[in-house]
Amino acid sequence: MNEMILPLIESPIIKSYHHHAYPLGILLNDDGVLNWFYSNYIQLTYKPNDASYFDFYNTYFLHWEFFERQHILSETLSINSISKNLFIKNAIKLGNYIYACVDEYYIPNREAYHKHHYIHDIMVYGYSDKGNYYNIIGYNEKREYKKSLVNMEEFEKSNPEWINLLKIKSNNKYFCDLKLIKELVNDYLFPNKIGGKYSMSQISTNKF
Repeated sequence: MNEMILPLIESPIIKSYHHHAYPLGILLNDDGVLNWFYSNYIQLTYKPNDASYFDFYNTYFLHWEFFERQHILSETLSINSISKNLFIKNAIKLGNYIYACVDEYYIPNREAYHKHHYIHDIMVYGYSDKGNYYNIIGYNEKREYKKSLVNMEEFEKSNPEWINLLKIKSNNKYFCDLKLIKELVNDYLFPNKIGGKYSMSQISTNKF
């Protein structure tokens, strides 16, 4: 197979941060996910000592129960003489989205491109051998969340420190949890220090 593109929504409901935009862009191809989304994306959090931090209160997406995840270190591939590009393409063929940490000095359409070294996360959702590129998504130099392309050689130079393979589980079921919604809305209206009270992973485990 010379090319493959996995389904990915370019403008998911929430795209304020990669850790929301990436998983929602994958999952919201299934309208049933909205049942789960509206049950969980309610509570907000902030840090009193960090005015720039304001986010949804939930578990980091790599631990969501919807995904099969494999975490691969770059050195693991290197010591086994495995080409990163070949590994990534084969992973995509198996239906895996690639979530990696790269140096954006080598990633076109990024503010750091050929200007300075900047380590940041990225998602790869397709490739083309004919065009010699990967399909990627993330925030570009204009701070817009957009799909774009990166040459395979430049991606290799970006030296991913680690690669996460994310694949949607085949038996996912998405429920609207009215009891949970009531609890989260109550916490939203009457905020308190609730760290550790609940998490998406705990919620999800009980739902499928």
